Amino acid sequence: RECRREQLQAELHAQIGKALDERLKAGYRGMSARDIWDRLDAEAKSVPSIFRHITTVMDSRRT
Repeated sequence: RECRREQLQAELHAQIGKALDERLKAGYRGMSARDIWDRLDAEAKSVPSIFRHITTVMDSRRT
């Protein structure tokens, strides 16, 4: 069960990272967590604490 949870979290973080990368590649200097949330699929949007996950990915890209 823990393995499945970790897999789902990794997939979610990959989806968030893809949305962020697409936006940056388009020439934007950054984006808000709300901008990323708008680009996620319905399943990802319904994840509890989704904005915490988005912030985690955004923070990992800043370093």
